[in-house]
Amino acid sequence: MNGNFKIIQDPVHGPVRVSGIIGELIDTPEFQRLRYVKQLGMSYLVYPGANHTRFEHSLGTMFVASQFAERLEIDQSDMLLASALLHDLGHPPFSHSFEDLFQSWTGLDHAEAGRRIILGKKPFTNSGIPGILEKYGLDAVSVSKAASGSKDLGVVSAIISGPVDADELDYLNRDSIFCGIPLGLVDYKRILNTLIRSNNRLSIEEKGIPNLESLLIGRILMYRSVYWHKTSRIIHGMMSTIVSPMKEEIENPFLLNDGDLLTVLLSSEKARPRMKEVLMRRLFKKAAVMSYSPDILYSVKESMSGRFDPDDYIIDVIPPPEFQSPDRIKTDFEVIVGGVRVPLLEASPLAESLARTVAMRKIVVSCHGSILEKITGLLSRYAKTTSDA
Repeated sequence: MNGNFKIIQDPVHGPVRVSGIIGELIDTPEFQRLRYVKQLGMSYLVYPGANHTRFEHSLGTMFVASQFAERLEIDQSDMLLASALLHDLGHPPFSHSFEDLFQSWTGLDHAEAGRRIILGKKPFTNSGIPGILEKYGLDAVSVSKAASGSKDLGVVSAIISGPVDADELDYLNRDSIFCGIPLGLVDYKRILNTLIRSNNRLSIEEKGIPNLESLLIGRILMYRSVYWHKTSRIIHGMMSTIVSPMKEEIENPFLLNDGDLLTVLLSSEKARPRMKEVLMRRLFKKAAVMSYSPDILYSVKESMSGRFDPDDYIIDVIPPPEFQSPDRIKTDFEVIVGGVRVPLLEASPLAESLARTVAMRKIVVSCHGSILEKITGLLSRYAKTTSDA
């Protein structure tokens, strides 16, 4: 990044220097929209400081990726930095909160929406991103692949979305700082100093295992304390029941920001009362907590179905069942021990133990206060199977 430049003061990484292609990408309407998409959805109703945005996180991810590029001597640094900057471009309002719902409406998740914005494909044919990439001689297809998590680009892909990546090394630190929960603070430079690049793959030296374990601990603690916080889950569950009937009013959610969506919801006679309850933090109450099993979950759903208005209760599984594969808990990493590559889970008993904790799931049922006693009584025989969350 040569020539004219500007400095953006980031509260996590300090002064971040941008110029050339990065500066032009930041100035596009597509990227500026991220200023108004909160990183953690409505978690600010639980952690008042959690007002940071996808804009800040994307800038931070680009900065951390630049540290990877310098440490590993990446030749394709412009493509890496552009891809890192644009990796969250497709996030809809409130980030992950309604992604499954919006995908059922549009067939797009945030990764696919981001890919299409980068390529200028329907429904984002007005995107200014492809022209800028072409101006600087970058292949939009390669940038879109790296930004959307494709594994096709070797080390570049791994730096953006891998077991140890710039995305996570930024958001764990950033979310910790803004939530006031220091559990995810990770010294990523110590990790970078022990990374090894070989045969277009990343691994870590044996002396770096404690740093990697620290990252795993921080990741799991942040999920349990922030991302899976029971009240945040209740808020997002309530919001899903509000947004679900609004398909006709929300034509393309991936063009909206948080404020746009809130305006739509508060303008709707049906959505407004419940939306005001959420904003005033008059939330559902926890009615029952029980150990998870597919059979118990099925029985709970059957017990509730037809007895209560489905908009008045939430049945949640924490952690979500899909959060269990090695690529989700990010233990699929290799360590160099005695000159030989071995899986992290073999090299670190602590990492293996941490991975097992994610399998300890609970079913949490929350509901409107008017039916709290009825649901608590109905589910009491299941709730006795575990202690409270």
